[in-house]
Amino acid sequence: MPEKPALVSIVIPMYNAEKTMKLCLDAVFKQDYPEFEVIVVDDCSKDNSLEIVQNYNARYIKMPENRGPAEARQEGARNANGEIIAFTDSDCVPHPDWLSFLVSKLSRDYGGVGGIYEPYDMKNCINRFAIGDQFYLWFKNQIRDASVLATGNCIYWKDVLLDRKAPESIIMQGIASGDDTLMSLEITRKHRIKVFEESRMPHIDRTNFRDLMIQKARRGTSRAIISLLFPRDKVMKTKDINMPEVALNLLMTMLLIPSFIMLIVFLPKLAFIPFLAYFILNISYFIFWIKREKGIIFPLFAMLMQIARNFAFIYGGIRGVFHAFTRRKRMLEGREFLK
Repeated sequence: MPEKPALVSIVIPMYNAEKTMKLCLDAVFKQDYPEFEVIVVDDCSKDNSLEIVQNYNARYIKMPENRGPAEARQEGARNANGEIIAFTDSDCVPHPDWLSFLVSKLSRDYGGVGGIYEPYDMKNCINRFAIGDQFYLWFKNQIRDASVLATGNCIYWKDVLLDRKAPESIIMQGIASGDDTLMSLEITRKHRIKVFEESRMPHIDRTNFRDLMIQKARRGTSRAIISLLFPRDKVMKTKDINMPEVALNLLMTMLLIPSFIMLIVFLPKLAFIPFLAYFILNISYFIFWIKREKGIIFPLFAMLMQIARNFAFIYGGIRGVFHAFTRRKRMLEGREFLK
């Protein structure tokens, strides 16, 4: 007799997700994998998300208080019946073969496997930029040498997830970013992980400028905290992003406006030079977008968005440094979990 497929528990953390939850659950329940359960963990939503969930055959767990997506995922894993745990987010819309593909790639050689994101709405310029920018900064490195799995598109063995102390629940509480990095940092100390580019998760992500900048600021905050706590892993030996390129890019952005203002005042005819220098130093980013979009208008738009994204990163990074020092006891407590 053929071996029975392993039961997979799909865990979805939810917080004020009424705008996207139906799209997510409709797609989740259309999976072609034969054996799965769905667990929705409500992180104390204040909108009508629960009313949407009640229309589906999903297990519902409500957190006692708002603790962030990291703790919600871990709570879902603890209550799961499956030997495999799949994570996706309430703003993701998985393809029907999402689960079956990742399960086919998971073996005991790996603690977990995952994929990348793709835009849910190609007509929305902000969504297209957010997903493409994330691929350039992060996913292209992960495909070559995985050190982090995106928590919107991954599966793990349940015993791997439960055999950990979950430092992200302490360190990233209240930030809603960086939990995937810390979770993978802990898991990869004992297990290998792998990213498959073929697994593409449609991600609604941020669809307006304000929300995108808030998200980028949060990522700047979480990255600053992680870099301060784990400089050896996430500064000196980082594999999830190209740290020298990112650092140079942020430095250029910080110098862009002051140098432009100085030239406007003293040498107005040369005021274009800072922007020209910025463009030249980021030519690889521009070429990436030309290849991705097969045109030049959107790449120019992406270059402007990159500058805005950098300012959000810088603002978030400053907040992250302040956060780390004002909550030093909590940060050090979380760091001890990874020793």
